[in-house]
Amino acid sequence: MDSFGHVNNAAYLNYLEAARGDALIQAGLSFHHFEEWSAFPVVRRARLDFLAPLFSDDEIRIESEMTPLRRTGFHAHQKIIRTSTGTLALDAELELVFTSRAGRPIAVPELFKERFL
Repeated sequence: MDSFGHVNNAAYLNYLEAARGDALIQAGLSFHHFEEWSAFPVVRRARLDFLAPLFSDDEIRIESEMTPLRRTGFHAHQKIIRTSTGTLALDAELELVFTSRAGRPIAVPELFKERFL
């Protein structure tokens, strides 16, 4: 919470990441796959449009749409919606790139593309 009683803006990124993690599980993948592939998705760019505040007792729904982006990454369009009112609280566009352990861009793993994109 921030000093005005709203959910702190930085928390929104955590919510979006948790939703992407849930989407992975729904696609039959888990974080151990990244270790197996030695390929790790990292956020390269994020545009967050804060449209309405969220409060501690708000229930939210996160909608996510993932699309391929070049050979090494994908694009995530995510929205946070307050369920009680249907209010769009956040509209986000993220670009994620797969990197090796050394931090160099690498191709999106095939199984990830098949199941997630």
